[in-house]
Amino acid sequence: MKSSIVAVLAFLVLLLSAPAWAQSDGDQLVQVPKRYVSAEGLNHTQASPQVSEEVQKWKEIGQGIGVTFKEALNSAVDAADRFGATKVGTFIMVMVAWRIIGKDLAGILLGIPFLIAGTFLFIYLLRRLFLGYRVPKRAGFFTREYEEHAPYKFNSNDSRTVAAALVGVAYCVFVLAMLIVIFP
Repeated sequence: MKSSIVAVLAFLVLLLSAPAWAQSDGDQLVQVPKRYVSAEGLNHTQASPQVSEEVQKWKEIGQGIGVTFKEALNSAVDAADRFGATKVGTFIMVMVAWRIIGKDLAGILLGIPFLIAGTFLFIYLLRRLFLGYRVPKRAGFFTREYEEHAPYKFNSNDSRTVAAALVGVAYCVFVLAMLIVIFP
């Protein structure tokens, strides 16, 4: 709960600061005639050969590191792709996926059918205990005859009320338990 509140507040801060970012021009390249630039400004733009050589050296080092990382990652991706195409690689990928989403998937695959079955059981109990039910007695081609059965005969209305409350509370607890299984 606390992390979701923090996330919403961070989103609001970013949303409200967007107009300030939109008004910033950033670094724009501007062309100015030389007569308007001071001598110091002109000297600043002209780099010395020593600095230029050092920058070139660091540029080459950066390019070398970039090429090295690119080649290393490409070879790792190729090796992982080849390994994933084998039976062992497929098994490992399934095991990793199960480790990541296995509990959630098991909760959904078990919780939803149990919730549906429990709801049908609840409806069955309601019909048998409190509403009554009918059973087909004889089925013709176009018509069926039904035999009506009365609901369960309780000793008193108090016992009927208590039974209804127990069945209702049991169903609510069952639904909550299944929702906890489905959405841990």
